[in-house]
Amino acid sequence: MLEEALYENGLVLELRGEVDVASSGALRERLRNVVEAGATRILVDLGKVTFIDSIAMAAILGAQRRLPPDGRLALVAHHPYVLLVLEAVGVRHIVHVFPTRAEAEAHLGG
Repeated sequence: MLEEALYENGLVLELRGEVDVASSGALRERLRNVVEAGATRILVDLGKVTFIDSIAMAAILGAQRRLPPDGRLALVAHHPYVLLVLEAVGVRHIVHVFPTRAEAEAHLGG
């Protein structure tokens, strides 16, 4: 998991490879800490993820739930398997999903 500042009130988390039960705890903890620190914009870049499980998705949805009313969370995803999981779990109805980081950043900035 790589991270970089996105905005004054936000963060980009770039994930790579497989995001599963072994790494979901760290993801959940990092997202919780970011929200508790006052972040209102979070971009989770799944562009380099080849596998993601429901536990990782629960961590992302938990962060969305904890954001303040004016907060925004966006996902970047384009791997077919990751998109299939997002669709199966119903994430697209809760979190905005974009094919590119530029589109997600535009959404978070607006």
